Amino acid sequence: MVVLSRGCQPASPLVVSHCSVLLNKLPRVYDNLATAVDARLRTVEKAPGNQTLDRAAAEAMVERGSVDVLEDLELPSHERRRTFRHDPRLNAPSSVRFSEDQMLAFMRSISAPTLLVQGTTGWPFPEGVFEARVAAVRDSAPVLEVVTVDGSHHLHIDESTADETCGIVRGFLRKHVLSQTRARL
Repeated sequence: MVVLSRGCQPASPLVVSHCSVLLNKLPRVYDNLATAVDARLRTVEKAPGNQTLDRAAAEAMVERGSVDVLEDLELPSHERRRTFRHDPRLNAPSSVRFSEDQMLAFMRSISAPTLLVQGTTGWPFPEGVFEARVAAVRDSAPVLEVVTVDGSHHLHIDESTADETCGIVRGFLRKHVLSQTRARL
């Protein structure tokens, strides 16, 4: 059970107005896969902190997260225009924001073995916030393993860190999930 320390506030009129505009916009269309990849890479450059994403990872993300424009299906694949297929509501600011007390309550409710894989660079947190959240999980989870990988937010997909990250996750699952499953059999 998760206990929230304060109720959520309703969305402000400004947020509601902004969301309406975003939801009524037509999706952006890119000339081809390469221009969609370039757009994804520019988004990473604009993100807070020191975000990085290699081109191969961006290509994989765009191939998975975009579709050909229907009118272009007769064209060779490299000439087809692309559009992202994500829910347009993801571009809108959230109408619900959790307070830090609520976030800590969520963290303190974790009761499963937990793995935190963090990059050396990436999304910034105000000083002390990240540490408090880790401490909250440490207080509740039966196991908390914290591993730092030399990389950014996209550790699981960047070519330079994907294998290492997958190895860390695989090892954690073997040690804490598979061993418990075998013990129960």
